[in-house]
This record gives sequence, structure tokens and C-alpha cells, in this order.
Amino acid sequence: TVLIPQYLQLLMGYSAQSAGEALAGGGFAMMLMMPISGFLVSKLDQRLLMSLGFGITATALYYMTTHMTLGMDFHTAAMLRIYQVAGLAFIFIPSNTLSYVGVPREKNNQISSMISFIRNIGGSIGIALISTLITRGTQRRMSYLSSNMNNGNLHFRQMFDGMVATLHAQGVAQSEAMRQTYARMSGLMQQQAMALAYTDVLSWMVIVVAALVPLPFIM
Repeated sequence: TVLIPQYLQLLMGYSAQSAGEALAGGGFAMMLMMPISGFLVSKLDQRLLMSLGFGITATALYYMTTHMTLGMDFHTAAMLRIYQVAGLAFIFIPSNTLSYVGVPREKNNQISSMISFIRNIGGSIGIALISTLITRGTQRRMSYLSSNMNNGNLHFRQMFDGMVATLHAQGVAQSEAMRQTYARMSGLMQQQAMALAYTDVLSWMVIVVAALVPLPFIM
């Protein structure tokens, strides 16, 4: 919910409206999956459904690590969101049901309050943690990439000379063309570093969510 619109707006130049439209399909997918999950809750072990939900989510996140690139189109971004939320209905509804098992009816309001509290706090902590990891990951990736941004690197030199020649051919003075080229290549490096940081964070999320698959069976 946080990563996709950030990625689309910061790295790919989407407007807030376009990024929101890319998320819209996920809402419809959730509307479709909720009744299915609600039906299965009464037919199957809720713990099994939760494990299934975590498994689907981990798989979707892994798929995102391989397809969430700077070259993806709008359709790909929208489908990533749909895949991402496909398993959530199998997590939320069974977890709600299991939270009330063995609890006296007069304490239902307390359980409801605790669930809402934990979700709000957990969501806030998760967003803060992910944002911090992206910032640190971007800095780390920039450190790695910058080691290749020097005249001793043939690919760097070829790209630099080509951009300078293009700008100079468009009427930009040689010194100004060089300055602009350095600025543009620095911007490209920052963009690539941030894109890699997003992939790194998604990879960690895959591991964390996959690790949750067996946990519902201790409930």
C-alpha cells in the first residue's frame, strides 16, 4: 500500500491520481476475495486459511521483486497490486474469527478494541520501518554504484562522452554540457539506487511473510 504509490510517483513520475488508479484494482480484488474467505471460514480450519493467505502474499511479494522495475508499464503496476492483496482476505477474516475463540461474549468489545489497536500500531511501525530501510538501502546502493562512476570505467566514459556530445550538438557550451551531464548521471544513479533499495526491502518482506506461514497453527 505504501511502496507501490511511492515507487510510481518518486521514481516513475506518476501523478498522485495515476498512482491511486494503479491501486484501485487491488480494492476490487479485495471485494471479490472477502466473500470467498468468509464462506471458507465456516468450512475449513481458520489456521489453514491464514497460512494460505501468508503463502499467497509471500509469493506475490516475490513476484514483485522480479517485476517491479523502472521499465514496467501501468498495467504491470496495477496487476502487482492485485496479486499483493489476493491473500489478505484469507488473513484478516480468519484472524478475526480466531481472536474471539474462548473469549466470553461480554468481552467482545475489548477484543475488538485490542485488534484495532494492534493493527493501527503495527501498521504505523511497519510503514516507519520500511521507509527507514528504503532510505538506508538507497544510501548503501549509492555507495556501491558510485564506485563505478569514474573515468576509469569504460561504460561510464562512453555514456558521459555521448551525453556531452549530444548536448553540445544542441548548442550547449562544452563546459555547461559537461556540468549538465554530471548532474544527469548523478540523478540516474540516485534513481537506480532507490529502485534497488525497494527491491531489497521487498526481498526482506518475502522472507518475513513466508516465516509467518507456520505460525497460525500455534493458535
